[in-house]
Amino acid sequence: MLGLAALTAQARVIELVLPYAPGGTADKLGQTILPVLRNELAKSNDSAVITFKPGGGTTIGAGIVAKTDPGKIQMLLISNSIVQAPIINQLPNVYNINEDFRVVGYLGHLPMMLVVNTETNIQTFAEFKSQCQQGKLKFGTGGNGTSGHITGAIISDRAGCDAPAAHFKGLGPMLNALAGNHVNYGVDYPSAVKPLIEANKLRPVLIFDRQRLSAYPDVPTIKEVGIDVQLENWFIIAVNSTATAEDIAMIQKAVTQTLSNPGLVEQLKESGFKNINARVPSNFLANEQNNFIKLIKNIKLDVK
Repeated sequence: MLGLAALTAQARVIELVLPYAPGGTADKLGQTILPVLRNELAKSNDSAVITFKPGGGTTIGAGIVAKTDPGKIQMLLISNSIVQAPIINQLPNVYNINEDFRVVGYLGHLPMMLVVNTETNIQTFAEFKSQCQQGKLKFGTGGNGTSGHITGAIISDRAGCDAPAAHFKGLGPMLNALAGNHVNYGVDYPSAVKPLIEANKLRPVLIFDRQRLSAYPDVPTIKEVGIDVQLENWFIIAVNSTATAEDIAMIQKAVTQTLSNPGLVEQLKESGFKNINARVPSNFLANEQNNFIKLIKNIKLDVK
């Protein structure tokens, strides 16, 4: 039997890296998951702590995890920007999507919303399209290559307009600018924009999903306004592939149990997540990146 000193020596605090600025959707998501994840990791005498590594549209934080020293382990909580940001920011060598990560948990896909400042007086997508085509609107993002940037750029392209993009250091600053009408529209997750919608600062115009959201039954989907693209934003937990096979298996078990926790599942559903804890193939990231490349092939993205 191991003594107390040996057990203490074996204990590890594993970083859960969030490649985003504090205060946004990912931060809230990480804080929601962390207590349950810690309980699961404690079964292996480990724990977890959140570390923020924002910048580069999530490429900085993801790159740090990708280059973790062999034998050590870091977790990464990230959206589909992991496959998008290196392309948008023209950083193809920041990490290798096929080799540097092992996906250990699929939190689910989380629909995004196109929202406008209420001072624009835009009520419908048709009105958004008209004002955008007239050059009256400015687009806010949480950073180059982020999911909100790319989703908004795609919808602008489909609306037939070329609105200038203002890139902020995180979705929190972007939402502040949007609430003040310094930018006129943006794309974010329903849970993040809900307080500003309730305060009548923002108005939802479009849902990027196949079905309307029960919380916003009057807001149409992209398909309902004549845009036939498959646009799903998802979150995963990954680990560095340089970790030992034993550690990867341990983390995967802990994450699977975390995402099976009934209380956590209910919280994720309330935030709008769908297909929580779904199993994904080993080539999931490579397939998603290939699909993304096809999607943006003919779209102009402002990455200044």
